Order: sequence, then C-alpha cells, then structure tokens
Amino acid sequence: MLRTATQNALAAIAYTVVLLSAIPASTEDNLESRIQTLEQELKLMKEQLQSQIKPAQNLSTPSKKSGFSTLPGWSAGYRYNLNADDKSATRIRLFLKKKSLTGNVVKMAWERQTGHVPNFFETGTIDGVSLNKWGTIYIEQEIKF
Repeated sequence: MLRTATQNALAAIAYTVVLLSAIPASTEDNLESRIQTLEQELKLMKEQLQSQIKPAQNLSTPSKKSGFSTLPGWSAGYRYNLNADDKSATRIRLFLKKKSLTGNVVKMAWERQTGHVPNFFETGTIDGVSLNKWGTIYIEQEIKF
C-alpha cells in the first residue's frame, strides 16, 4: 500500500521523537553525535519525500504551450456576396491563406463581379454591366504579437 507524502512526513517525525526519547540524557557527548546522525537521516528522508512529490506534480499539471497557432498550414476558401438589390453587382472572392506556427497569416485573394450566377469565367454583359473586368487582387498579412 502506497503512503501519501503527509503520512511519510508524520512517520519521519514520529520516528525522530522515538529515537530522541530512547537516548539517555547523561551521555551528552554521545547525544550530540546522535543528534547529528538524526539530522542527516532527516535530510535524507526529506530528499526522498521531495523526489516522491515532484513526479506526482509533473503528471497532474498539463503542459501549456502559449503563442502557438492551433492549425498552421495552407487553407483555401471563397466568399460569395449576393447583392439582393442589384444582382449584376454580385461578387465572388477566392482566397488562399498560409498560417504559420507563430500565428502569422498571409492571405492572397482575387475578387470579381460575377452577376447573380457565381461563374467568374463568364464574359459579356448582364443588364448592360460589363463582366470583362479582371477583378481585384488582394494580398493581406497579419502579424501576431
């Protein structure tokens, strides 16, 4: 059966009290050497108790890493802006994103007016609005600090 650190400490104190009470008081020279021996034994017991306590604390405390991103790497996506009032003004945006371990982000995007059909390769006009435009290219950078 494993004893807890408190039980070990109490046992060490009780052991020391029993040893000191068993020594006759008339032998003072012998008493000083016995006290030094007991002090050394107490130091050894203390070191043993500390070595038993430290691993238990390390196992119970989860390690926390701060300043790291949860999902580093590349990602891609799109944003479709449907203009309910003027369907010819509807736009689509395609983007690539690179996120580093430290949380810094670089995003590259291309946005183009598509009309109400999200086909960004379509050319011509919709309701007199030309779709022969290249669109807008974005480069965004986010630095975490």
